[in-house]
Amino acid sequence: MVERIGAAKKRQLIKRRDALKCLVERGATAFVGRGLPIRAQSKQARIGVRIPLSGDVDAYARQMPTSIETAVTGINGTGGVLGRSNAVEYRDSETVPAVLPGRCNDLIGDWEAIGIVGPFVSAGRKYAACLLADDQISLVDAYNHAGGFCSPVLFPVGHAVVRYPDEEERIKDYIMLGSYPSGQNTMFRQLRFPMYQRAGHVHGQALTVISEQQFRLIIRWI
Repeated sequence: MVERIGAAKKRQLIKRRDALKCLVERGATAFVGRGLPIRAQSKQARIGVRIPLSGDVDAYARQMPTSIETAVTGINGTGGVLGRSNAVEYRDSETVPAVLPGRCNDLIGDWEAIGIVGPFVSAGRKYAACLLADDQISLVDAYNHAGGFCSPVLFPVGHAVVRYPDEEERIKDYIMLGSYPSGQNTMFRQLRFPMYQRAGHVHGQALTVISEQQFRLIIRWI
């Protein structure tokens, strides 16, 4: 029994890494495919990450570097993207949009990043996209934003989250679970479009306060 559980967890971890690899590959390919500055022609694809390493949502942000490092390690282990290895540099966005210009300058000007991942909150995402547009630096967002804002350098990857379980696992039935009701609710609304396009069905959703960390009762209810 223990061996079966261990094997199941191992398969789950491998699938999670495959999904992360898919997301980062799409983002990195978007970086490389655009009209990038001369610095982007080096053998190493430098990706800047601006996430809240401190502040009110740092408990959630601690999961992000783990996911990013797992994906980048896997991608580099298979030859990188378009023959180039990926390197990542982090800056603390502090969940404060006012610090983003300085963080962007650090990553793009000093570290010569060809693309940016983050930040975490929608106001910061819009601010960052406007800052990066002039230099044609791609901004990869973790999920489909609430809508009402477009930018030629903004690449939301929420559709990939739906594509993976549909194509790899043949999953058609969903229950959405998340925290931060105002932002999560709009994200869920956007994700319903690709789900329905793929003949998926959403049975319901559960939203908690952003500080919630105990999900056992909610999962039991689901």
